[in-house]
Amino acid sequence: MTARNGASDKGRLGVLLQRYHLWIGQKLGLPDLDETEAGLLRRLQSEVFSAILPPVLISNIAAAVVTAAVAIWHGWVLAAVGWFTCVVVIGIAGLRRTRALETRQRAEPPSERFTRRTIVDSAILALPWLIAGLWLNPSLVPEMETLVATILAGLIFAGIFTMASMPAAALTFSGMVMFGRLAQVIYTPLDQALSNLALLIIYSIILLVSLRVFARLYIDRVRSALVASRLREEALSRAAREEDRRESAEAHARGFRDEVGDIMNAFMNSAERMTEAAIMLRTIAGATHSSLTSAVSRVAYASDDILSVEICSRRLADSIGQIRRETDTTSGLVGAAAADIATDLSVRAAHPDDDSRHRVGCE
Repeated sequence: MTARNGASDKGRLGVLLQRYHLWIGQKLGLPDLDETEAGLLRRLQSEVFSAILPPVLISNIAAAVVTAAVAIWHGWVLAAVGWFTCVVVIGIAGLRRTRALETRQRAEPPSERFTRRTIVDSAILALPWLIAGLWLNPSLVPEMETLVATILAGLIFAGIFTMASMPAAALTFSGMVMFGRLAQVIYTPLDQALSNLALLIIYSIILLVSLRVFARLYIDRVRSALVASRLREEALSRAAREEDRRESAEAHARGFRDEVGDIMNAFMNSAERMTEAAIMLRTIAGATHSSLTSAVSRVAYASDDILSVEICSRRLADSIGQIRRETDTTSGLVGAAAADIATDLSVRAAHPDDDSRHRVGCE
């Protein structure tokens, strides 16, 4: 039951701290973050705290040394030693924590537990100075008022500017230290209390405005990193696509080169075959030329024979023409003889008696 109650109390405390963290962000007017942006912001906060907190813790211990030494000088030996021991223990624990954060390599951003632990750590870190403000008040140690007020004011500003990436932790630390400073103001005379209170109010307004501005700068930085990461991923994706296209083009070029090589090899083989065929054609052409030469000579001889035949044909045609003319002449003579015979016959037919007489006389 005790372990279960302890776990339940831790769960309630975690819920309260998470609500407190979200409430501070809403009051400062910070934009809402999605899960990815919140994770990157926690990673950035871890890096910032790992880099800034060691010198801050060392400065905190140095300020505690001065404060404890002055308190011991004024007679607060046991209280000063105990208070200083608490500051040193908290500082050493904080240094070990920051070293652990530096050496821890995480692939994923820190969880929300990191935010809650940071708020608790900031409260523990501010607790000794809250006690110092309540303990070393002007009514008990008026000689240390200026020293304590200066150190507390410096811690207030340091807490705001060093923890600005996590406003809830910054306000927790600076708020607790400012409460200690406010306790000191209460123990001062009225005229001094009013002026100191006015300064605290002015400081608070300036610090809240500065905290809001710095917190938005961290958020803008995270969003810019996200945009740059997305652009880089798009560029890498585009480069990968271009690389694929280049490899595809090279593959096509290699295929084309191989195909062209095959074609050129086939062309060379064809050229060799064509050369062999040309040699054969040249041989055939030589033989054909010889045959044509002999054929041309034969044609020449045939032309001479044809010419002689033509001459003979012309002579034959002349002879035939002459025969035709002689035939025409003979035909004319035969016609004339026929005409004479016809005339004679007609005459005889017209004078038959004379013919008879003529025949008798002849007899």
